[in-house]
Amino acid sequence: MITKRIKARKNLRQITRERIAHARSLIDYLLAPEKESDEKAYMVDYMLRAGFGDSSGVRLLHSGYRNLLSNTEHARRAEMMALANAATRSPNPVDHWLLSWREDEKPTSKQVDETVEMFLGHLGLGGQPAIYVLHGDTNNLHCHIAVNRFDMLNRRMIEINHGFNKEAAHQAVAKIVDHFGWQAEEKQRYVVVGGKTILSKRAAKLKAVGHKPICTGASAAEWRTGFKSVQRIAQEEAVPIILNARSWPELHERLAAKGMTYERVGTNGIKIGIGEEFVSASRVNSRITMIRRAKDLGDFVARRPSVKVEARSPEQDVLPNAKGAIEFRELCDEYRADRKRKKKLRELERLRGTRKQNATEIARAALLQNCEARPEPEFAKPPPNLESFHYWKNDGETAAKWCRRKDLFPSLTGQEPAHVEPRPIGGFVPFQSGNEVRYARHADAPTVFVDRGDRIDVILAVEDEVIVAALRLSAQKFHGKVSVTGSRQFRERAFELAQRNGLGGCLIDQDFVDRRAAEDRERRPSDATSNINRSAMSGTNGQAVNLDFDIGTLAKLDSQPSECVTGERPRSHPPNNAASDATDAAERNKQQNNYERTDAESEAVRSAPPPAAASAESPERVPSRGSSKGTNLPLGPQKGKSR
Repeated sequence: MITKRIKARKNLRQITRERIAHARSLIDYLLAPEKESDEKAYMVDYMLRAGFGDSSGVRLLHSGYRNLLSNTEHARRAEMMALANAATRSPNPVDHWLLSWREDEKPTSKQVDETVEMFLGHLGLGGQPAIYVLHGDTNNLHCHIAVNRFDMLNRRMIEINHGFNKEAAHQAVAKIVDHFGWQAEEKQRYVVVGGKTILSKRAAKLKAVGHKPICTGASAAEWRTGFKSVQRIAQEEAVPIILNARSWPELHERLAAKGMTYERVGTNGIKIGIGEEFVSASRVNSRITMIRRAKDLGDFVARRPSVKVEARSPEQDVLPNAKGAIEFRELCDEYRADRKRKKKLRELERLRGTRKQNATEIARAALLQNCEARPEPEFAKPPPNLESFHYWKNDGETAAKWCRRKDLFPSLTGQEPAHVEPRPIGGFVPFQSGNEVRYARHADAPTVFVDRGDRIDVILAVEDEVIVAALRLSAQKFHGKVSVTGSRQFRERAFELAQRNGLGGCLIDQDFVDRRAAEDRERRPSDATSNINRSAMSGTNGQAVNLDFDIGTLAKLDSQPSECVTGERPRSHPPNNAASDATDAAERNKQQNNYERTDAESEAVRSAPPPAAASAESPERVPSRGSSKGTNLPLGPQKGKSR
């Protein structure tokens, strides 16, 4: 869970009428999402700039109020406006807070009510009038809270945590996460240990070294453009150089080689410049301020004019996976240059109209009016962010990858998006939540996987039962064509479980298809072995033949007549039995008629007289198939070879 305090629009912080209008427009945005207003346009733009995504799907899921006397929404809206107007000394007494859950966390209405109560109680606003709603129009469920800080009894504004309201909000979030057992953010600032809220190990370590977190504006700029913010570049490259420099000239020279500057502002201020952008040194790291560095390097010495600042390459500042970021920046730069040029022309035209023109200028204007005006190139307004730029180029796959670059959950996707509808499967119960369906064992159990329409995110990916249920659901949803995305361990486990549960044929990833084919080949005998078995296991009489011969068997077979070509076992011949030998020769000639012989060979076989006797010293030879006449090779079966 994360929290943010959304600032009011600047043009609504001046007079009483605008103060009432701010309360009215904010409540209308919370309770009437279909109503178009300036506040709605401002909030949608803020959600886009902050990286929450565009508004789509069901917006209003739950609403509630605290410390208000009215019973209807319209009356509560009027009551909040009246209370805001009572704070005559405050330009804007209504605070707007935002609580956002992780994608896999789907709180119930009761949990939302309890969350708002804990949050406002920790901020010291538990007794103040408030209206809150749960919206589901983005990937993350989020709760908007409009709370009036004006105390009607004391007639003064309530100050949150002596002005450190963000610290109090982070502490409240840590308590809420610990109370409900939700998953904490990776970079959380506070944790609850033994009932006490303390700094997390990461936050304490960064505080000890003076590190400053990336501010919300810089993080939003990175999401919009795909380039590293000036604050991030300064933390990664400038801080080590500044801390390791042994003199001011060395500091300036090493920074200039990286395309950065270290300039003095006012008396003790320092700004770090990268190109045309600057960031305060105190926003980067508390140890690189001028006062802290002057203790080691002496009085500040400015950069000499002879030290030239190298130009930075745009490629080195592109964030990972930010495909097309350079092209998007070039498109935005062209549009800004065109607007700047047109603004300058309009200013010149205005100045010409305010002063009297001389004869030369009048003649020149008439001549230009008679000439044909050259068409000026028109530059269309570029998309607002890198994700929209990819959609504008009809590259939805790259846009989805950039939008979900920080996702931690493995997913099962199909070739085409499918409708979201609850489907009970595998002992898990579906619960509709906006434009998504979460699956759990019961209503109060944690979410195990979420159906988001185009994919199924597996939240509890450590349990085999959950993975199998998600595979079955995706096979039904995507018509038996499922692609697995995630870590190597998850993909391996998903393949094993799919094979074990008869779902292997649904996985269409190429590596899974190849593995399945290899396993099928291993289970089936090879073609060569099959041919050997078929030719050896069935003779002319259908008798089985054992092909497991050793060297001794082959030598013994070589001394026997070649009748074993047909697959029959060699028979014992009585010694010097001419009648038996003649019968065997006739059988052999009859069985060898299927061989292809040349004319000379056929004639020789027909004219050859039957052998008088067979001896072990001169065994009878028959030409083998495809061999030349006179080949002296035995026709008996050989080990490992087919006929």
